[in-house]
This record gives sequence, C-alpha cells and structure tokens, in this order.
Amino acid sequence: MREKEFLPLYKGNTPIDYSKYLLRRVSSSSRLLACIVGLFILFWLISSRSSHQTNHRPTDASEGFDSSWIDRANWRRDSDVAIAERRSIYQPTQFAAGHADYNPAYIPVTAVILNWKRPEGVKRIVQYLSKYPFITEILVWNNNKEMRLSVKDFGLDPTVNPILEVRVWNSDENLHDLSKYTTCSLATNDYCYFQDDDWMNMHLDALYTNFLRAPQLIHSNTMPVIHLEHQRWQFWDPEVHLHTGFTWLGCGSFVPRENVQRFMAQLGAVGLGKDRLRLADMYFSIWNNDFPWQFSNPLTPLEQKGAWSESEGVDQWAIVYYNINDAVSKLLRSLAATTLITKNDYFTRHLSEPIPEKRDARAPCSNDLCLFHTSQSPFPLPSTVVFNRTLTTTVKEQEAHFNALDFPSNEFWQQHHYFYAVDGDDSTCWNSRRPPQMDDFFGLHAIVAPNAPTFIIRGHNLPPSTHYLVTISKDGQTFDNCPFTDTEPFHLTLKCNVSGAHFIRIVFSQDLQEPIEVCSLRWGDLSV
Repeated sequence: MREKEFLPLYKGNTPIDYSKYLLRRVSSSSRLLACIVGLFILFWLISSRSSHQTNHRPTDASEGFDSSWIDRANWRRDSDVAIAERRSIYQPTQFAAGHADYNPAYIPVTAVILNWKRPEGVKRIVQYLSKYPFITEILVWNNNKEMRLSVKDFGLDPTVNPILEVRVWNSDENLHDLSKYTTCSLATNDYCYFQDDDWMNMHLDALYTNFLRAPQLIHSNTMPVIHLEHQRWQFWDPEVHLHTGFTWLGCGSFVPRENVQRFMAQLGAVGLGKDRLRLADMYFSIWNNDFPWQFSNPLTPLEQKGAWSESEGVDQWAIVYYNINDAVSKLLRSLAATTLITKNDYFTRHLSEPIPEKRDARAPCSNDLCLFHTSQSPFPLPSTVVFNRTLTTTVKEQEAHFNALDFPSNEFWQQHHYFYAVDGDDSTCWNSRRPPQMDDFFGLHAIVAPNAPTFIIRGHNLPPSTHYLVTISKDGQTFDNCPFTDTEPFHLTLKCNVSGAHFIRIVFSQDLQEPIEVCSLRWGDLSV
C-alpha cells in the first residue's frame, strides 16, 4: 500500500493551493472545470460563515415519519466481530495489471470519505474498505479544522491491499457535502465510491458486482422503508427529457467521476447559494437526470452522534423536501430552456440503459455472495406519473400522485421486501404482491459461480414444475434453458452444464393466479 498525505491545502485563507493541485491533475480540456472548482472554494471561504437555512420550507414535511421504521426490516445489528470478519470475495491480483489473474473487466474505484466529528468512524470505514481490492484509492477529506488527520491514524496493514493508495486532505473550512464532489474530481480512477462516516456497507461486493453491469448509472443502497419513499421521489416528463430520481449517497454509492465533474459545472451554471452548496447531496442525483439503481437492504449503523439529522432545531424532512423540490425545479427550468441536445450540455437528456422496467437486481444477499433478481416490482414505474410543474408544486403532491396508484403500504413492504428472500432466515419472505405473469422471473446472481446442479427454493404459493422453466447464464445477457427434475417440490436437480454459470432464474411459463412468496434459496453450497 502506498501512502501519500496532502496536509493543509488552505494556507492564508486562500484556495490557490487547491486550484493548482487540481490543474496539475486534469487535462487541458478539463481546466474549465478546475477553474469552476477553485471559484467554488473561493466563494465558500469569503462567504459569510453565519449562513442559515431558508425559511421557505413546507411546514408539514415531517408528517408521516414513523418511528417503527427502526426495526429488523431496516437495520442490521452486526457485531464488531462480524464486521471485522467480512471481507471481499474479489482478490487484489485481479486488479493488478500484468498479473496472471488480472481481469480488465473489473473496474478500479476511488473511495471518498468525509470526516467531521467522528474520526473513529472514519478509521473503521477506511480499515474496512482496505479489504476490498477494487478500492484502489481512498481519499479522506477532513472538514474539521479542530483536528488533523494522518494516514497513520488509520492503522492500515499494507499487506491486505498492496495496490491501495490513501490520501488525506485537512481543510481549514467545513465544505460540507460539496467536499465530496471536489474530492472525487481529484480521483485517479474514473469512478468514485461515496461512503459517510456513520454507516458500514456490509453488502459492498454485491453492490460493486451490479455496478459492473451498468457503470454509467449511480448505484446505491438504502434501508427498505427509505427505498419505498424514493419510489415516489421520481420525476418524468418526456417532452423535456426529464427522467430523474433521488437517492441517498452516504450509505454506499458508486458514481462515475464524469458525472461528478458535470455536476460541478452545473453548480457553476445555476449559481446555488452557499446554504444550498452545503447540501449538494440533495442535488447530485436529481441533476444527474437518470434514474439511480438502488438496492433495498437493512443498514448497519455506526456512531450516529453528531449527525446532521440529530442537530438541535433541524427539521430534516422539511430540508429534504425543500431541496429536492428546488433541485427538480432548477433541472426542469434548464431542460425546458432549450430542447436541443448539445455535446457540452450541462444537463444531459439521455436516459441510460437499463431503464427502470428492465432492471432485475433488487437486493444483495445477506452473506454478500450473491444478489436477488426478479422482474417483479410492487411499485408503479416512474413513467406512469407525468410530472406537471403547473399542477405539482411540492414533493408532497408528487407523492400523492404515486399514492393514488396501486402503491404498496409501508406495512406490506416492511414485512415482504426483496431482502427477505435472501436474508438467510426461512421465517421471512419476499412477497411478489401481484401474481407472476408469463415470462416473469426470480433467481440469483452468484458472484462466484457455484458450479452446482442443485437449486432449492423454500416459499409459499409456489406453482408446480409444469408452470415454470429454469434458465442459466454466464454473463446475465444470454440465458439458456436448463432441463431439471424435482423429486421434491422446488428441490431441483439441474440436467444441464452449469459450469461457469453465475445466474439462475425461475421463469414462469404461464400466468399465475396468486402472488408467491420466496423465503430462502440455495444453489449448491450457496445458501441464503
């Protein structure tokens, strides 16, 4: 592991050192971006340090907040031992160019970590991420001028990830969320991984594996009840190429650095005030103008003391609602200003594949060795609600449009969300909510091919074998039928060559009359 430290970049209350460093790191075609970044830092430093939140917020934004969300549906209670023992299935040699195991299809990623008042949390996260070889660079931005951090503070073992490079920036100003994006813009890799210091991502391999399938998208994960909320925080208007959604980034998210650089240009073009810049997270995914791919799974919290959401007098939901609404308004205004798509358009109009109705990966397996796939979603597609800015002026009103459709209740979702199919507990089950139709499917994406001819499913309302097919695939693109026998219901013996297969699906060959429940899956030794 190579260690580099860049100690205080801000000297004499000027951002010149930062700007010069950025200019050295980017090509000439990107120097405009560097200037924009430098101007942002300069603006921040000379702005009033007593900025406050806007008063124009909805007064009822926190209505519906249910404390019962904090239950086993949404939280993992991993012990320190479990966290310490969790490590990547990927190997460092697969990311080392020139090594026999090197795989060019595996994408190296830069992790961006922010510190404010929880250095122990940052230390745990850096140590944890060092066990994942696709993280080849970790950039730590310290927003707290009252403490100085050093690479030595993290106590890293250089033999764990010999290709890892760690850098630390100690800032003399708290740049809040904005520092996440300025730091990513300095990454040597083309993709960044964002992680806040109060969460531990216990499903990092699964999230990375799905990211490899569509790296042009934002890939994130959040607790099931927040995933449900985000299905209503989506905005669609094909006339102006509006197709976007919100996602929290701090629980673990992969993003293209190119999108981050474009976001910096967007900030310069729109001209957000300082109080908005500190909340840049609430604008990034919306201004990406693409639907993020979000996993639904319980989260593992670390030390939450000092979190923004716990700040005295902070109505977090009012702030979230206000800023999402502001982000959508500004995006829509920019899109509507011209329908021409230009190469240098700050706000893109391209909708990336796979579009929401074609996405299949829904949740990571509890052991982080696989992903649960299904074609069935209980949520209305974002395209079913056309966003009308004249008739819809708040996020609450947008939620109401989705609620008027066949939208699942909080109670249903907490009892039957995707993760329950692969949480290693037979007493919890994913419920399809609607009867599967012909060509609907569910199954597994195994990170390491099981090379096993047995597939066992436990659940309820599962149909007889005459109602479905089994298909397998090595790459998730081309699926082949796999004959099977079932001496016991849904205890399948596969009669095809499964060597190298990473994907297995149960594909329904006719419409069913009732929803199904899947409680556990086992493919050879892979049991969840």
